[in-house]
Parts: sequence; C-alpha cells; structure tokens
Amino acid sequence: QQQQQQQRQGTTTPSSTTPVASSIASPMTMVTANATPTSRHGASHIVSTKDAFDEDSPLKRHWSEYVVEAGLGDFPIGWEQRFTATGIAYFVDHINRTTTFEDPRLAAQEKRRAEALSHEAQLPKYKRDLRRKLLKLRHLFQHLRKKDAEEYGELVHNEYKLESDDICVSRDSIFEDSYRLVMRMNAPELRARLNVSFFGEEALDYGGVAREWFFLLSQQMFNPYYGLFQYSSSDSQLLEVNPQSSINPDHLSYFQFIGRILGLAVCHNHYVDGGFVMPLYRLLLGKDVSLAHMQYVDETLYNSLKWTLENDITGILDNTFVDEYEAFGVTETRELKEGGASIEVTEENKREYVNLLVHHRLLRGINEQVEALQRGFIEVVPREWLFMFDERELELILSGLGKINVDDWMENTDYRHCAEKDTIIVWFWDLLRQLDDEMRARVLQFVTGTSRVPVTGFRDLRGSQGQKKFTIELIESADVGALPQAHTCFNRLDLPRYLSFVDLETKLMQAVENSIGFGIE
Repeated sequence: QQQQQQQRQGTTTPSSTTPVASSIASPMTMVTANATPTSRHGASHIVSTKDAFDEDSPLKRHWSEYVVEAGLGDFPIGWEQRFTATGIAYFVDHINRTTTFEDPRLAAQEKRRAEALSHEAQLPKYKRDLRRKLLKLRHLFQHLRKKDAEEYGELVHNEYKLESDDICVSRDSIFEDSYRLVMRMNAPELRARLNVSFFGEEALDYGGVAREWFFLLSQQMFNPYYGLFQYSSSDSQLLEVNPQSSINPDHLSYFQFIGRILGLAVCHNHYVDGGFVMPLYRLLLGKDVSLAHMQYVDETLYNSLKWTLENDITGILDNTFVDEYEAFGVTETRELKEGGASIEVTEENKREYVNLLVHHRLLRGINEQVEALQRGFIEVVPREWLFMFDERELELILSGLGKINVDDWMENTDYRHCAEKDTIIVWFWDLLRQLDDEMRARVLQFVTGTSRVPVTGFRDLRGSQGQKKFTIELIESADVGALPQAHTCFNRLDLPRYLSFVDLETKLMQAVENSIGFGIE
C-alpha cells in the first residue's frame, strides 16, 4: 500500500526486484530471457539458447515420464507475464491489480497432474501407456513445429511462424480437391496449423471444420469404388490394400496421399472413419509381419500353419515351397523361392516355409502400395517416432473408439446455464440411452465433427485449444420451435428449453439427420 501511495505521488518507479501494480498501465515489454541474437538468411531475430537437447526436450524424455501436456499452458484469465529491465520474469494479475514472481500456471499444472493421475488409476495399463505415449508424441510435434518455423517460417514479432496453405474443398469433390492441395504441400506445411474450409460455407476452423474434413474425406478414401482398398474376407468391417489397385495408373500417388492424410490425423489429433486389418497397421509402422498376424486375415490358414510348427510333420504333409491361391475365380500358383516347386517341406525347413508363405499371403501384390502409403505417412510423422507404438496402439490413435459409453459421456460433460438435474438435460441423456449405436455416433459427430472417441474416453475430447469436454448450453432466449445448434470447434451443443421429451427428440433428430455445412454466428 505504501508503494502504491508513493507511486500515485510520483515518488517511485517500478523496481526490477519489486514490481508493483502500477506497471500494468505501461506497454508490455517483450524481452526473451536466456536469449541471444542470431542470424537466419541475413535476418536478425531472438531465439532461445536452449537447444533441442536440453533437459526439457522430448528427445531426452521417456514416454513414461509424461503425465500432463508438456509446458505450463496458457495463463489464467487476466494474467500476463512481463520482464524487468534486468530480464527477471514477473507476473501481473490485471483483475486484482497485483504482481508476483510466482508463475500462476504452476498451481494449475499441479492440479492437472493430480487429476490426470487419478484418471489414470481407473484405466487399464494399455490405455495408461498409450495416453503417456500420446503426450510425448504431442511434445515431439510441438518441438518439430518450432524447428520447422525457424527453418522455413517468417519472422513475426521476434518469433518465427510457419503458416500452412489453406485447404478449401468442395463437399461434392472432396477426394479430388484434397488430393490436389495436400500433394503440393511440403512436410513442414503439413505439420503447421490446419486451416480447412468448404466452398460456399463461412466458418473459422478452430478444429471442428478439420474434424469434419477428416470424417468425410476418409469415407471417400476408403471407398472400394476407387479400387484402392477392399474389405477383408475375414472381417467385412475392415479394409486391406487391393492387390489390383494398379488398374488406376496413378494408384501409387493416391496411396502416398492417403499416407499423408493418416500422418495429418496423427499430427493434428484427429480421427479417420474406417479401420484396417491389423497387419496393415504394422506395415505402416515399418515393422515386419509374422505368423501371429495371419490370424487377422485368414484364421483357418493361421491355425494350419501353427499346427505345422508345433507338430512333427514327417510323413504327414506333402507340400512344396509353392503357394496356391485363388484370384478372380482362377487358381494360381507361385513359387515361394527359386526352384520352390521341387523343394519339399520337411521338419528341418518348415519354419522357412511358414515364414515365406506368411509374407507372400500378407504382401502378395501390395508391396509397392504399402511402400507408397508408408512414404506419405513418414513425410508427416518421422519414422523414428513410430517405434514406441505397436499396431494396436496405432489403430486406436487413428480411429479412436467406435463404441460409445453413455455413462462416460455423461460423467465428462460440462453444463452452461443449466445443471445435470434440469429436466431438459435428463431428457437428453434418456434419449441417448434409447438410441442405437449408429444414432449415438451421429449425435456425437453432429456436435464434435467426429463419431470417434479417444481411447481414454470422453475426458480427453479435443477442442480448439487442447482438451475440451463435451458441453451442453441451455439457450433460454431461443424459440422452443428452433433446432439445436452445434459448435464443433468447442464440442458444444446449444439446446432451447423444449417443452417435452418428444419435442427434444424430434428436433435433435431433425438437426442430426439434415444438417450440412458451416456458418458463422
């Protein structure tokens, strides 16, 4: 109080050791601590003296060390960081008009850490591990974007920024438009912030538009009509590479494009609508396949080969190093090695036979396609980052969870201008429980832009600035005959105060089944 009184009398000035609230009125001085001038292509700018291999670098931290997102995050509302003339950081609380040397984000980070540990305690081990690996992956991308910006970006206010090209596509030709735009972008541009829009629609992409783009584009990419993929004979819901994709002379370029889209989904925390057979995820990681992966493609052959390895086949099998398979209704044969037709399978060489047969069945006619797919993928996601994941984890990263748990959804929902016990909210959850899985997914897609759920549940839904829970806002001023509105960038559903359960059901289903496009409110 004495310092504030002296300041009002004009007898003091802000001290480098005792900053006071009066400094709030002065323009913020942007000084970077621990920084030295350097040069890039002849331009002077400020960069941190900490290089990529400091103690906080993701390159030095094991994934198991991650509990919360790297960094301290944004400042609480009303807070600002400043530096004294000697470079000492202090923090200004504009709301309470006070200053402190203690970073207000530290307490918030400790709270997030405690909440994360409590949440992890309820998860199975594989989900806990995957959650921490994803935290490390995000830190790696954050680190790489900074390096990309320093190398390829432009200097803006003493900081290098790299902007991606806008991706503006037509809903009617989303596959062709996206292919044309994405294939002309380089890797740093792909990793920069996405900015997606649809022709004729007004929208600012804070995540929701991009989520819908991935959702709609993946439906086209994986459509067997294009001849790039086909449904697996072992599971009609899963896709495998079509060995006859070469009927399209540009098929390898399209596979590279799809690899880039998959890399973009990983890089920007989005999901694709569709799944592959498990061996394809493993190949995408750059790992070899084995007999164990045959069970996902042909369980009968898997059991037969497994029996061959576990039993003495002397005098029982009469096979040679040849694979017989059916293609377009015609039985074809292929030697598994040179002269294989004259080499009998024996107890001594049966492991080689099984290994060659598995590789031929899983990779027959798709080597070039898989290489193109992987090439596009690692253009966005560096190959060395992939080794910490296995194929099941990659499936969950790309596709999330398809099964929706309404209890988990309800427990991880925020409310604005309403409460969980309000009649309209009770009706909403009752309605979701009555819907089948497909309609629940469509409601989720209507509000968030995707029908997929993070592997760790609704708690980890992503918004424009990181984690953002599903939110329901009651709009008292809205006409009770109006339709619900969705804000996909913020995972928010606006509901009028409907007069009955039937009104809510009718209006929500009408909005979900007929809405298309974005607009600015």
